[in-house]
Amino acid sequence: MGAARWFITPMVLALAAAPGFAQPRQSGEAAPWLGTFMLGGSLWPGLREVALPPNGYEALELGRFHTTGGNLEMGLYRRLRRQSGGEVQAGGEFGVWWHESASRRTFTDFTQRVTIQGQAAANGGHLTGSIRQVWLRGRVAPFLGLGAGWYLLVFKETFGSAVMDTDARANAFGGFLTAGLEVRGASPFAFRSDAQVHFLSFGGAALRGQRVAGPVYTLRIGGSMRF
Repeated sequence: MGAARWFITPMVLALAAAPGFAQPRQSGEAAPWLGTFMLGGSLWPGLREVALPPNGYEALELGRFHTTGGNLEMGLYRRLRRQSGGEVQAGGEFGVWWHESASRRTFTDFTQRVTIQGQAAANGGHLTGSIRQVWLRGRVAPFLGLGAGWYLLVFKETFGSAVMDTDARANAFGGFLTAGLEVRGASPFAFRSDAQVHFLSFGGAALRGQRVAGPVYTLRIGGSMRF
């Protein structure tokens, strides 16, 4: 929680000052709103140490997860202030991560004479606010930013096509740093790529004495649209 304050405090101050920063749109100027959609991969070294035993209702041991997984994120930003050669944006992001277990178990249903593959999964997600500085260099616009907000970790079990939730879940406050670039043209759509580092730490009774900490690294590509 102490580390998260270093992200939350400047973000809250920046968002609180948004009405004073916001400037009216001028004729011919780019639209102030920006929506993003990103898809990529995530690296979570802290999952390597997770070992949550079954609690009597679960059939699988929630441990030995792959540290690499997938990542999907959507965001919405608004320009706060124009600058010479750049702009300041503020908004929010919703993202999810998924990491499968490194071990599987095979179950036999003798009534239907079929075998079922069982596998656990660790799913993370976040709902965060963010502020970032964008530099306009012709068609290429690099940016740096930071954010903070609410993070969630949920462990699930998958049996064939069925997905079952467990009571192993936790939430925490955290923050992130981001760096990336957009390649823009005349249309409102742009290609986009970025990398993020998320700082978080999950714990509590729901994780049965375990602590699952970051950082979590993500690398994504996708697109954005101004409107």
